Amino acid sequence: MASRSLQESLLLNRSRLSAPNATSCDGAREAWALLYAVLPPFVVTVCVCSLLGNLFVLSVFLLPRRRLSVAEIYLANLAAS
Repeated sequence: MASRSLQESLLLNRSRLSAPNATSCDGAREAWALLYAVLPPFVVTVCVCSLLGNLFVLSVFLLPRRRLSVAEIYLANLAAS
């Protein structure tokens, strides 16, 4: 008798659960479309800015005709890489 009521309660609890493959992401396609539209230009912008910044650092270190310290050589190598 107790096992029958237990089985009934399990069946009732299962009916309230959502399907195992159900998702609660309404509008996920629009979010992914926005991500695909925004992410590539953002990455290109970051790469161009970092390239210009590293070229500026290299020009600051390498244009003056003087001997560089060890730290300046290290920073120039870091900017070049």
